[in-house]
This record gives sequence, structure tokens and C-alpha cells, in this order.
Amino acid sequence: MGRRACLAVLALGLLAGCRKPPPPEDPALERSEPSLDLNGFRVQASHEGQLLWEAKALHAQVFRQAQRAVAEDVTIVYYSHGRRVSTARADRARMDLKDYDVDAEGDVKVDGTNGVHLETPRLYWDNQAQRASSDAHVRLTRGSTVLTGVGFTADKDLRNVQVLSDVQAEASSVKRLKEDARTWRPRP
Repeated sequence: MGRRACLAVLALGLLAGCRKPPPPEDPALERSEPSLDLNGFRVQASHEGQLLWEAKALHAQVFRQAQRAVAEDVTIVYYSHGRRVSTARADRARMDLKDYDVDAEGDVKVDGTNGVHLETPRLYWDNQAQRASSDAHVRLTRGSTVLTGVGFTADKDLRNVQVLSDVQAEASSVKRLKEDARTWRPRP
């Protein structure tokens, strides 16, 4: 675990209350006890003084040996050049504390500052590639335009979203759909 993340987790441990832990939903973690059990979890990551992301959760467990964290009622805010570009929310999330990849599930919603709203039951965040993806149903909304399908990939600011299959679109006009098509590029 990185020094910043370790310090943040340890500081949060001091503020943690007692509560029955949720199931970790990861077979490797189910056999181990959490190193930390936190209420009001919050952690940030930055690089060269620039905030990259900030995660908050109602409740979280940290499994130090496995280098994983499991959280409930999660919100992650993503930044680019120090400015917020999107906010993701999920019922549950598992984070790899080595590379900060995230598996989110249960009513996942992502709002981009560009007005794009994404909904899916599960989402995987590849931190190194800075890409979100899923093989689940997805619904994208921007203004009066709605795009649905199965599977997607997206960047963190939802400016480049590709729906992978069963793509359907609804729009108030063909002109509006063409304007939004510059943001949503379904795969042929």
C-alpha cells in the first residue's frame, strides 16, 4: 500500500466506530479478518500535487495482507488537472490497494461534468488505463437523448463512451442525436 493511502487509512482507523462488518463478497477475503473496519471512510490520491481522485464510503473494511478494501455506499470523485470531471456512486465497491482498480456494483451511477449520466448494475475501473468498462446493461442520458445497450467502455470524464452491443437511441430530434453522437460513439 502506498505511503499516502496507508496514512489516510490509518488516520481513518482512529475515527472509525464499531459496527457489524458487511460480507466482503470476495472469496479470498471471506476467510480473513479485516485489518481495519471503518465508518465514514475517506481517502484521496494525488500526483505531483494534483488531486486525482477522492473516495468516500459509509462503511469500509481494509484487508492489509490482501491489499484490498471493501466498501458500502461509495462515492468516488475523479479529477483531471485538478478539476472535478465525474462523480461515481455505487452500493458496493472493492478496491485493489496496489493499483487502485475498482469493481463497483449495485445501482452504479456516474455523472460527468459535461452533462452525461451513466447507469449500470456493475462497473470496472482500470486505474492505469483510466478507463471504465462493463459487460452489463448500460443507460446513458444527456439532455433529452438516451442511449442504451449492453457493455461499454468510457473515459473518466465520459467524453468518449462506447456502447458495445444492442445499441438503441432515443432523441428529441435527429439534430440533437447527431450533436450527442460526437460524445457517444457506439462500436460498429
